Amino acid sequence: MTATVVSAVAPLTVMAGVAPIALAIGGVGVPGAYLLVGVVLIVFAIDFTAMAAHIRRTGGFFVYIGHAFGGTAGFAAAVLAIVSYNLLQVGTYGLLGTQAGAALGNIFGVSVPWWVISAVAVVAVFVLGALGIDVGAKVLVALISLESAILVVMAVAVIVRGGAQGLGFASFEPGNVFQSGVLAVLGICFAAFMGFESTALYRAEARDPARTIPRATYVAVAFMAIFYCFIAWTVVQALGQSDVQSAAGKQGAALFFVTVREYVGPWAEHAMYVLIVTSVYAAQLAFHNAINRYVFGMAESGALPRMFARTNRAGSPAFAGAVQSVLGLLGGLVLRRVRPETIALLARDEAVPHEEGDARS
Repeated sequence: MTATVVSAVAPLTVMAGVAPIALAIGGVGVPGAYLLVGVVLIVFAIDFTAMAAHIRRTGGFFVYIGHAFGGTAGFAAAVLAIVSYNLLQVGTYGLLGTQAGAALGNIFGVSVPWWVISAVAVVAVFVLGALGIDVGAKVLVALISLESAILVVMAVAVIVRGGAQGLGFASFEPGNVFQSGVLAVLGICFAAFMGFESTALYRAEARDPARTIPRATYVAVAFMAIFYCFIAWTVVQALGQSDVQSAAGKQGAALFFVTVREYVGPWAEHAMYVLIVTSVYAAQLAFHNAINRYVFGMAESGALPRMFARTNRAGSPAFAGAVQSVLGLLGGLVLRRVRPETIALLARDEAVPHEEGDARS
């Protein structure tokens, strides 16, 4: 369960793809901001998991909102969650296609249309999701371990070499955390924990929900807070505490790739290209599972047709998963009509550097 939650936020994608924006805005205080957000969410999780212990229905937030404010409010919350998760996943299939295509071109010189990769990913996510949460969790643990490992290798290398200007702890001084742009930085940091509440969606598949859900929630939030803080702190050291804001602004999406190449070597940069693709795939599988459990919970409560509550032999809501996968494919067809230069821009700015020159800029 913890692996599923952590996979949904895709730690490598969050760090390599989004943390550079936070560093360009907040500079040296960003690591402290990640830690602060983790503390806030731990406090929230205390009440959240208490509700999970007393309200014994699958569905997460929409069940709790419905219990407190009535069925209409609960239904509205469920619709909002399902639509948001589906739109996020459809868009991320496009991102996965562009990232994988960029990595194949960069490493092997192979050109594959992004939409072909996205379609294959939809099928792969559905098949693994249908095999049940236990099988999916094993795959997610392996992928999380690999994507976390490349970041840890980079972090250790930075510490061993003493960073660019020596190691310091200015990142945790309140004056550096609460500076101009702090609200934007905190918004980015909170988004990095997105989906941590999905532990409650797996109540029906947990052996002891009263113990498993709280433990998984606390472990997931604590891991993300400490991990994000540590990795962001080492990147600050790699760039230099006095130069981090300007350097992050100049390097943009290439920041982590430049850093890992400089402190570890070219092999690590290529490994990061591959692992950021598997990171997004892991997130897609986690989103797929979360969406299906939301739909399953709504069907059980009568808000959706009963057929969406059907499960297969593995206990997975396979019918809901099939419908969600079809929506993913249809979304890919729509995205395919986007102008090629727009897709290329997305691949360049949001995925990985395409050429050596891009990565060193």
